[in-house]
Amino acid sequence: MNQRRNPVDDFLHHLADEYAAEIVWAMLMLIALVMRLEIIPRMQSDDYYMFLEPWCKTFASMSFREGMAVEVTNYYVPYTLLLNVIAHLPLPYYILICLTSCFFDFITAFFVIKLVRFLLQGGKQEFTLINLSSPEALSGVYLSEEEIRNRAGICGMALLFLPFVFLNSAVWGQCDSIYTAFAIMSLTYLLQGKNHKAFLLFGVALSFKLQAIFFLPFFLYYYFAKKRCSILHFLYIPAVYLAAGLPAIFCGRSPLDTYLVYRLQVTHDTDSVTRNMPNLYSFGLADYYVLKTAGILIAAAVFFAAFLWVLKGRERLDLKNLMLLCLWTLLTAVMFLPGMHERYDYPSSLLLSVFALAYREKKILLCALLVNLIDLMTYCSFLFYTTLLPPDLLVLPYLFVYLQVTLKLRHVLLDREV
Repeated sequence: MNQRRNPVDDFLHHLADEYAAEIVWAMLMLIALVMRLEIIPRMQSDDYYMFLEPWCKTFASMSFREGMAVEVTNYYVPYTLLLNVIAHLPLPYYILICLTSCFFDFITAFFVIKLVRFLLQGGKQEFTLINLSSPEALSGVYLSEEEIRNRAGICGMALLFLPFVFLNSAVWGQCDSIYTAFAIMSLTYLLQGKNHKAFLLFGVALSFKLQAIFFLPFFLYYYFAKKRCSILHFLYIPAVYLAAGLPAIFCGRSPLDTYLVYRLQVTHDTDSVTRNMPNLYSFGLADYYVLKTAGILIAAAVFFAAFLWVLKGRERLDLKNLMLLCLWTLLTAVMFLPGMHERYDYPSSLLLSVFALAYREKKILLCALLVNLIDLMTYCSFLFYTTLLPPDLLVLPYLFVYLQVTLKLRHVLLDREV
């Protein structure tokens, strides 16, 4: 006996059949948002009480113009301006600071989805004149369009639930998600051949935080190896940086104080060779005064040595291997540079996770898992005072990850058969 069909059931079944993926992605985004909204009011980090709150109180005691005219924070103008605005709004400072960082979590996720779709399609939409035997086409893995959409969606949604991502923004209230979002935008447009947007956005990323400079060696490698951009495009970076300082100068701050804020960060912001970051200095190299210049020079030497690999293997630098090169560049910076905090591997951990989920190679998946566990432990050590393993031990799996990525990069650039 046939039962009469309920139109509501028909409608719901139609939604599930036709839009299941979209519904799941929307629900995951909603859950990620609600999770952050639940976390934010429950805890403020030590950094908030030591730095962010006093800065905001100082801004609140002045007019907006007065706050921009003097040195209140140790950040450059864009983030300083943002804190100044927050200080004059009628909501708790930490709520607005964390919400801003969380907003950029979602911006990053959007551009990660866009980036992964482009990578898995092999760039064929943007490089329509390149034939299928070219390096750009080789980076596609010949997945169906539906599978490409699903993998890209998984990468973007997984990013929102990575512990170091939501702890950084919703608990710590840091701006790593902000500069990383602009850096990912820049990387996406660079690989798509949209050089003007790429270098302008890189300038924006650098204007929010100095650690965006970790991407610079990759941009230089790309310039020499792929020959798809001009050296003049690099002028956009200082141009944006200079333009970003103008609001403070117009409010009365001296140009010297405005533009040299990063120099002060480098020279006065730290006296530790590593701050909870498991890198080479965790092996007992503990004197920052003795090692800071040598460490920078060693990092530069590693980047210059890798330049020979890049030039020799330039024909194999398809989109996938360009992503691998960018990942290696970010890991090298935090592995060799002195004065690194545990948060400074934020972009490298993010790109490693995205690369692993996009291409699903077993060794890289293991590396991504290890780095996420390491980040979780270092974050919890600072935020919740729970130390499962000290950085001196965490450096061993972190070094394993770095060596795995380095060996893979060497393999794809130098070995005859890949």
